[in-house]
Amino acid sequence: VTIFAAKDFIPFSKEIGADYPDFANEMGRLFGAEYRDRISNDTAVGAGGSTAPEGIFTRMAATTAGSGAAHVTVTTAGSIVGNDVRGLWAALPERAKNDPSCGWLMSNSVFSQISALAAPSVTNGLAPEDVKHVPGVGSYIFGKPVIYSSYAPAFTGTTGAANYTVVGAFSRYAIVQRVGGLTSELVPQLLDFSGGTGRPTGQSGYLAIARYGAECLDTASFRLLSNS
Repeated sequence: VTIFAAKDFIPFSKEIGADYPDFANEMGRLFGAEYRDRISNDTAVGAGGSTAPEGIFTRMAATTAGSGAAHVTVTTAGSIVGNDVRGLWAALPERAKNDPSCGWLMSNSVFSQISALAAPSVTNGLAPEDVKHVPGVGSYIFGKPVIYSSYAPAFTGTTGAANYTVVGAFSRYAIVQRVGGLTSELVPQLLDFSGGTGRPTGQSGYLAIARYGAECLDTASFRLLSNS
């Protein structure tokens, strides 16, 4: 798994450092929030290759039917019906279904489309027990947990290329990080190199670095629901 470096830097004046209560801890919280946001983005739709970690949607979209029947195509482009969800689940190998890490990854908007299929008024929809939401616990489809991501593709109704959800054994998707995870350090003096003086500017800065990578280890353990 290729390791990448994510870096953030926050410069601040000596006055802010002295006058802002708990400034260092607040900057640490900001770094942590940004790191979690990057992980969420990269694991869903990261570009992969030599530029960034590889998101599971990115990898599965690039895995053609001839290399493992990774895609299940919806019946009608731009909409999701009960048979699409059943067909996706049926296409997933039993070993992946039985893996303790088996789950669904999707956006809230896609789950809204799928959960609506369990309404009694929907013809050829899903059974009420197929889609469940337990307040304070989570959502489930066919008994497997749903993982929501703000970076998973949203449902727009387009008839063009679109990905909806990935289901599979997420133990076969690796997220690795160097020992220490996210680390930050104080840069005590910032120097005026752009102005050519090289003198201290009266500013300091916090530098945060996280080295991590993400990659699908076995595309056969996943299935993607898409328009094509």
